[in-house]
Amino acid sequence: MMSMAAVALALLAVPQQTAPDDDPVRVALYGRPNEVAVADLVATPAAFVGRAVKVRGRFERGRVPDAYQLCAQQCLPITAESGLEVLLRARAAEWDKQPIETTGVFVKDASAAEANTSFTLRFWRIRLTRSDAVESLPGDPLTLESLVYAGGAKDGTLVRVRGRFRGSNLPGDLPAESRRGRDDWVIKDDYYAVWVTGRAPEGAGWKLDPRSQDDTRTWLEVSGRPETRKGYVYLKAEAVAPLAPPASAEAVAPPPARALAQSPPPVVVFVLPLEADEVSPSEGRLLVQFNSQMDPTSFAGRVRLRYAGETATFDPAGVTYDPARRTLLVVAGPLTPAREFEVVLLDGVIDVQGQGLVPRQGPVVAGVVEALRYRVAAGAAVSPGS
Repeated sequence: MMSMAAVALALLAVPQQTAPDDDPVRVALYGRPNEVAVADLVATPAAFVGRAVKVRGRFERGRVPDAYQLCAQQCLPITAESGLEVLLRARAAEWDKQPIETTGVFVKDASAAEANTSFTLRFWRIRLTRSDAVESLPGDPLTLESLVYAGGAKDGTLVRVRGRFRGSNLPGDLPAESRRGRDDWVIKDDYYAVWVTGRAPEGAGWKLDPRSQDDTRTWLEVSGRPETRKGYVYLKAEAVAPLAPPASAEAVAPPPARALAQSPPPVVVFVLPLEADEVSPSEGRLLVQFNSQMDPTSFAGRVRLRYAGETATFDPAGVTYDPARRTLLVVAGPLTPAREFEVVLLDGVIDVQGQGLVPRQGPVVAGVVEALRYRVAAGAAVSPGS
């Protein structure tokens, strides 16, 4: 049987996806990043093309809008990988002439004519190197976890939180009925999400679209005053600013398209409780982890329960996918005690690249890709599928 505390510990134990300087995807494509001087890249560019490098210099804006360069006696053009453009546009004025460190891949500029080949550093990590450079918005710093669990104790006080922009609740982190205004949007960190009200996700030089999945790659810092209603937190924002993703974030920038094109099909790599273990007849909770990022919408109607030896299936009480850990949380709901049951994943579950889930072993039978079997512990409960 799995208690709520055990579930919480299990969630923490599931490894997060990270994108440090030497994350395995980029290491496979470009090698480990070596520290290189701007002068060396400018003098002998052919020696570094296609390789990962870490470079320090002075941040400067180019002569045309949204053009930037890294300078140290000589200057080198730099461009952001997808997911960091908003941060770059928002911080360009603040960072101008400041020392920075970038990590990325050195590439030929695809827009340059062959006769006038130029090069650029396409970075997936950027940071100021001055110790006094980081300035936060006003308010008491809180994690979203502590704000959610405050139970209203912080209501009305000025607080500052950080999280990933989730648009107008695009991934369904919060119940749709908890939204109070059409312009409300969501930020999330780990398993904790709150509604943000009163201010749009935009500022000088930047703007996020609450309807865009692409913009959900951006991290934000929000300063505001919380209000708790019916267990949900609504943060009335007074200031919003883009934020560099934390090291523990899902990714500093999305993996390169080349890596995604070569990615293997999705498969279940871990389950908790282990198969054949007992689960509670009243609140059975199961974690299913995948090897790749899944399309959350593909789980709708394709995660079912059934008792062993029966073909009829029924819906679980809840299904929630968390992309930070590539993990599906299945809340079984009331179950008949002392029976065996299965969590069934049906054909049509796909990853974000559109690849279908494949069985760990054996073929797909009658549309069932995976059937995870457990035993219901003894106890009083009524199963909706009995």
